[in-house]
Amino acid sequence: MEYKIKKEDKKNPKDTLIEVSGLTDVISIKQILDNIEALEGQVTELSGKIGVEEATMKNVVDNHPKVGDLLPNSTDTKEVKEEKNLFLVAMFIFLKSRDYVQRARPIVKERKDIIKEETVNLEKIKEVTGIKYE
Repeated sequence: MEYKIKKEDKKNPKDTLIEVSGLTDVISIKQILDNIEALEGQVTELSGKIGVEEATMKNVVDNHPKVGDLLPNSTDTKEVKEEKNLFLVAMFIFLKSRDYVQRARPIVKERKDIIKEETVNLEKIKEVTGIKYE
């Protein structure tokens, strides 16, 4: 890709518009930085949630090792049914957490890859255009 200044903003260099060849698109450094910031926020949020859900799954397994084996049936006493239902609740919590972790991990990886790509693009833009910003 090639970068060319389309409309320079000397007062706010981050708002300078950059023409990107091959994409027929106009972007600003601020848009890229805002995108990176949003992606980093998503990574932080998802990573934190993954940690919580992994801890939840571990807690369920540690406290209820027979989670998968228990289903109430008609011959169970009231006490046995209650015990099995408690295990089923624990299993539900575990499966919900596991599902979230399995869905969120690829999203975190994707966001991190985009952040790396956008950071490389920013460096190229700085080299090609000479724009300096903080």
